[in-house]
Parts: sequence; structure tokens; C-alpha cells
Amino acid sequence: MPGYPNTPFPSKPFYSCDASGLAVMDQADMPQLLRGGDVDTWMRLEAGEGNAIDGTPLKIEDQQGARVTVACENGMIEIDFEEETIKKTDEAGRDYVYMGPLDEANEGNGWMPLR
Repeated sequence: MPGYPNTPFPSKPFYSCDASGLAVMDQADMPQLLRGGDVDTWMRLEAGEGNAIDGTPLKIEDQQGARVTVACENGMIEIDFEEETIKKTDEAGRDYVYMGPLDEANEGNGWMPLR
């Protein structure tokens, strides 16, 4: 996965949500856009069945340090980039944990219920 774990989590992350997933970039790289360049994605979490992002991400609900909460069409996903954990609360309030490490977020490992 690009960026992870070879470079540290950006000190000022920028998130982009779209139907294909969630991109994490470093805000320090954003001036490159103004010069007509491209910005490298630090990490891309692809939307897909069984992936860490298993529905369309809609917006970033909260961010505290390296922990981000993503509102998705089918619930809330909490990603802790430092602890390398991924948790989900679905629309019915049920809690799950992703059954793989962060570097396998796009591998379709699926979710295990916590209750």
C-alpha cells in the first residue's frame, strides 16, 4: 500500500472521500497542485465488499491525531493509523472489528462482530 508503512502518518493529513474509497494525503504536498503537479496519496483505502471501507465514504466525521472517523453510507468507520486498528459501527448500532491489519485494508478480510 503506498506510503504505509514506509513513511510516517502525515502531521497534517488531508482526506478525500469518493465512491471508490478514501485517500489520505499530506497537506504539505498540496502546494504542488497550485503549480500544476500531482499530489501523491499517502494511503488509499478502496471501497469494496469485505474491505475496511465496505461502503461509499461520505465525509470525515471527526479526527483526533492519527484517529479518524469516516461516515459511510452503511455506518461509521473508525481508523486508528497509529494503533493500526479499524472498527465499524453499522446503521443498526452493531460494532465490528476488521479482521486484518491496516496494511491489508483493501484485501477483503471482512469484519468480526464485537458483541
